[in-house]
Amino acid sequence: MSPLGHYVDNNFNHHGWDELTANGSTPAAQISSTFFTIVHKVSNGTVTITDEGSLDGTIWWPLKEQPHAEAQAADDDDDGVHGNGRAHSSGTTASHYRANCRYVRVTVSGVGGSEAMQAWLSVN
Repeated sequence: MSPLGHYVDNNFNHHGWDELTANGSTPAAQISSTFFTIVHKVSNGTVTITDEGSLDGTIWWPLKEQPHAEAQAADDDDDGVHGNGRAHSSGTTASHYRANCRYVRVTVSGVGGSEAMQAWLSVN
């Protein structure tokens, strides 16, 4: 697969991962952009989601979300992390990033019973 991003045909700038029904990570997606959004859909409970970046596909770090001004103002702990690495209840959320990385993936923990998480990637 070619890196996602910078295509005139916007269909080549999107990727969907298979649903995770156990603790673990999605396969890495290679990107060619510094601006991207990851959408998460959690079903049947609460799980912890961490979006991660890598330069080589082997060493990973948690991404720092770039919030809208309203989200920045509402963040009361001022740790620079807005939703990444935190618990997410059933529903759909989107995280927006500006990061210099070559690969991205989503790691989920706290999955048990019928909980599940699916994610999609959109790259500018």
